[in-house]
Amino acid sequence: MRTAAIAACGVSGGIHAALFALHAGELPLHAAAFLTAALLLALAGVVLARRPAVREAPLGTAALFAALALAYPLAAHEPFDAIAGIALAVEGVGLAASLALLRPRRAVVEPGILSIFLLCVALGLMLGGGHGHG
Repeated sequence: MRTAAIAACGVSGGIHAALFALHAGELPLHAAAFLTAALLLALAGVVLARRPAVREAPLGTAALFAALALAYPLAAHEPFDAIAGIALAVEGVGLAASLALLRPRRAVVEPGILSIFLLCVALGLMLGGGHGHG
């Protein structure tokens, strides 16, 4: 479950980072929201990967995913598209995985988990970079 939550942080964070870059010149408020989401997702992914004993991390990550999913219909300025669908699906998986981590278990740093996170960020950047306007 930890790997799924970390991967979801990476993919969603990458998508939000790419959307920040695409919207920076046209919609500064939306761009700032995308950047904030990307940074919070990066922080959540790194904490889950490198500090598995931090008991508050899964709850904070779950709250972040829930907030992002709820914010989409409130802040969307464009029609629903494939990138939005992918992001929402990934955030749903991340939310479920983060909630599953709330059950007590032994915290172990998994070798290579940070590499998985970075690959998922790259995937999210590629997906988000394909978001076109008009």
